[in-house]
Amino acid sequence: MSRFAVRYFLIVTCVAWGAPDRAYSQAFVEHLSPPILQRGAATKLQLLGTETAGAVGLWSSLPPEMLRVRSIGAGDATKAEVEVELAANAPLGIYGLRLATRSGLSNVHLFAVDELPIAVRPADLPADAAPPVTLPACITAPCRPATVDRYAITVQAGQRVTFEVIGNRFGKDYDPLVQIRNAAGKLVAECDNSVGLYADCRFAHTFAAAGVYSVEVRDARFEGNPTWHYVLRMGDFPEARMSIPSAIQPGVAAILTFPQVAGLQLPVTLPADRPLGTVFHEIRNSPAGQATWIPLTITDLPPQLEVEPNDKIETATPVKVPATLNGVLGQPGDSDYFAFELTQGQKLQFQGISRVLGGAADLELVMFDADGREVRRVDDVELEEGNFAFNAGKAGLHRLQVRDIARDGGPEFAYRIEVRAGGPQIQLLAETPDLTIPQGTFQPLALKVTRTEFAGDIRLELRGAPAGMTLEPAVIPGTATEFVANLTTTAATPEGIANLQIVGTATIEGAPPLQTIVRTKPMVDRQLRNVDLILYALREDQILLPPSLTSQLAVMVTPPSPFQIELPTQLVELTRFQTVDFPIVTTRTAGFAAPITFKVKGGQIGVEKEERNQIYAKFTPATPEQLKASGTFFNRILTNLAKHRVDLTASAEVNGQRINLTRTFTLDVRSAFQPTYELAQPMIPPGGTVKVKILANRVPTFDGPITMTMGPYSGFKFPETVEIPKGQPFVEVDFKAEPQTNPGRHDIRMQVAGFVNKYEESLNLPNLQIEIKKPDAK
Repeated sequence: MSRFAVRYFLIVTCVAWGAPDRAYSQAFVEHLSPPILQRGAATKLQLLGTETAGAVGLWSSLPPEMLRVRSIGAGDATKAEVEVELAANAPLGIYGLRLATRSGLSNVHLFAVDELPIAVRPADLPADAAPPVTLPACITAPCRPATVDRYAITVQAGQRVTFEVIGNRFGKDYDPLVQIRNAAGKLVAECDNSVGLYADCRFAHTFAAAGVYSVEVRDARFEGNPTWHYVLRMGDFPEARMSIPSAIQPGVAAILTFPQVAGLQLPVTLPADRPLGTVFHEIRNSPAGQATWIPLTITDLPPQLEVEPNDKIETATPVKVPATLNGVLGQPGDSDYFAFELTQGQKLQFQGISRVLGGAADLELVMFDADGREVRRVDDVELEEGNFAFNAGKAGLHRLQVRDIARDGGPEFAYRIEVRAGGPQIQLLAETPDLTIPQGTFQPLALKVTRTEFAGDIRLELRGAPAGMTLEPAVIPGTATEFVANLTTTAATPEGIANLQIVGTATIEGAPPLQTIVRTKPMVDRQLRNVDLILYALREDQILLPPSLTSQLAVMVTPPSPFQIELPTQLVELTRFQTVDFPIVTTRTAGFAAPITFKVKGGQIGVEKEERNQIYAKFTPATPEQLKASGTFFNRILTNLAKHRVDLTASAEVNGQRINLTRTFTLDVRSAFQPTYELAQPMIPPGGTVKVKILANRVPTFDGPITMTMGPYSGFKFPETVEIPKGQPFVEVDFKAEPQTNPGRHDIRMQVAGFVNKYEESLNLPNLQIEIKKPDAK
């Protein structure tokens, strides 16, 4: 293994949102073979895709000490081969993996961790072959179109076996169907989708008779794809997919029950220093049995369980808040009520959760005040977007009703309601989940800021950064909802991969500080477009991702870049229907002769051939002879007037390594003119006249005539249209009030139009306000 490869064997978490959103192509992993790794064992892993040459290591969302790269094969542009070893105590579940090449980090691809030995179905088996399998078993195979994979298992009478297929949870559009047939071919059990596992399934079956049975696995639509792989797990692990409670406190003993498995109760106590967040938790039917995993949230809130009967407001379960309220809507039409005392003016934040933790409920929450009146109703749509606030208008016993919005119910309809103290809140979301930074430079990191009852500064802190890496600036100004910081390295920052957390802290006088972790929203697989180039909606498996993928930032530090770029201006003004040039300054190290090319993205920007995008740009490359490059922005007739951030990426190739440097600026799309008014006097008497000076306010690149259309408005006399001639900066217009015009403020509608490069630009201006003063009493 090379010195460079050794530096890259530690791995971390992170994610990206939308279709592969890179200005220049980097490695893209289409699928893993195998897609599952056994803990405590070494596995030769193939990562197949594009731009995979030059592999130097891996990144994963497992804790860094849990995965080690043992060796890296030669590989090529479509395949990388890496031998990895998982620690014996690696947690079971679904995690993310990235390929690190000399050019940077790839997209995220999902993989599973299991404790069972992994078998690969031989590719040369006949289509109708059913190889014998000894339980427990874990088998992986590609999903082929119009094909049924069969496996033969031998069971005893009364034996209960749990079956699970992982395929859709790898972020693929695969819908597995499992059917079990006896020796005569009779169907004895089948399962398509299991609530909480998206299109995947996990179910148990008790066999009435001993014998050999055929387990059949296929896509429910008989579809297939070379990038789709499934994992079939069979054994005596629990069929549970969620627990009650679904959130527990670290260091506090709890008993977990499971809606899908009657009678199963498992004690759990997590270490007191366990970080808060959601993890996969292993569960077993017995200490000697096989394990499966369920999502479990580690929280600072105490869990409160519903106590039946609580389906009426009079029998509401009494609880103390803040807390997590846990329950199951056990049958259609079921409602659960919780009761808690509030003081007048007490503020609470409610967050309803079901589908994220594996439940089927579309929750509706109804709040009743101390007088029993309904004062707030929130449906599943609002709950999905975030929590809702409640302010008690009166002291007393308040009640919360929880139900399914379609009045459905059953064992799958588990839920958790997080009730926190109300007041200021902050949330931070990184637009970029991974960054590749050469030594001695920086890459921008854009953050979206969500504030609730807080308009102060937010301090940012890096955790887990290598020596010499800093975040500048590190303070988000008060009221800012968007912010760009630069993740900067020095020449001494060590090469390699780091897993970063960015923590935001807000100080509030007289209250504990607010803290939040910067989150990311990963893109798994590709987001497809239709024939009209409109993006399809993301699938559920691309939205509800494994918990390890949203709280860390993956960063790769590479050798120094042989070039740098500088933007002379941070604001570019683009006039609608015109073009604007944009300068770029580059510097080079001695001997570096490759051309530097440029691309931009953000806002309305797209490529020229995609006519739905209203702005596109063309750039001249920078060369050793031409260090100053330039670009030109073009816009189409439907371009919106707006100001937004633009990311410009400069790219060059050095000895097979692609180096990308990104810089940001603001693009302001504006009209060629924006007239304003100057009134000679603020008010006039009835019958008086006011002279209004209308300023053209043209941009420097436009001097054409513009036409004002005014009114109509009763009580005043003025021209219907007025032209500001070509090159003239203003025009003066008299507005005469009629003697009977009523005193008060009068708003006169104003429109303006002009031709810019043969296209008519038309704007509605703010109303012209003329004040008629009250006549003198004499």
